[in-house]
Amino acid sequence: MLSTPRFETRPGVIVYRPEGRIDGASSTAFYDTVTQQETEPFKQLILNLESVGFISSAGLRAVLKLARWADEKGGSFAVVALQPSVAKIFDIAGILPPSQIHQSEEAVPSEGDASQAT
Repeated sequence: MLSTPRFETRPGVIVYRPEGRIDGASSTAFYDTVTQQETEPFKQLILNLESVGFISSAGLRAVLKLARWADEKGGSFAVVALQPSVAKIFDIAGILPPSQIHQSEEAVPSEGDASQAT
């Protein structure tokens, strides 16, 4: 179950920090919460999963939908701060390219700066 999400917005960037589990019971609300948060155009959507201890296939599907949604809106997408168990699921599923997975928010290249390493 997800608890109340934490959002941070700064010019051109939305950072979403869910807490808890992203599973079949919460994945739709998770996706809807993020997509409804957009009130102005953004260049980056960062999903910080440091407080997510479990993600199911339904949660992975919601993350993939968010990546596509960000792309449709003209923004980039990144997932950061994965717990080891969640990182393993992402690795096995292979739903995101390595360039979209980072150790921390600070490791995400600024929009237009592809020279930074993850």
